[in-house]
Amino acid sequence: MHLNYNAGVPAFFYFLGKKHEIAGNIRYFMLSSFSYVVICDKINKRYPTTGEWLDYGAIVCAIVCILFHPFSISFLGFVEIITVFTAIYGMLITYKKTGNSWGAIFAFCFIWNAL
Repeated sequence: MHLNYNAGVPAFFYFLGKKHEIAGNIRYFMLSSFSYVVICDKINKRYPTTGEWLDYGAIVCAIVCILFHPFSISFLGFVEIITVFTAIYGMLITYKKTGNSWGAIFAFCFIWNAL
């Protein structure tokens, strides 16, 4: 995004118009990450695992996340799939280890925006 600072309207007003878009994105990330945490927890209660790093709920949620979000069939698309799977699986494993669902929700918001 390139802003023309010589325009008649200062760039500050451009960012004021974007506040609703930013708030909408934050709501989306909060809702989807909360859903992933709840679904992961339900799957883990139904199908518990004894392994420390194996988590059926996190695997299912990471696969669902990949299927719901668009990706391309190329080398970079494959890298994106691996990155998204690692981010979601890591977020949900962290929730399993710490029990802090809010930490998982905020991690999802920041990791997803970084991707």
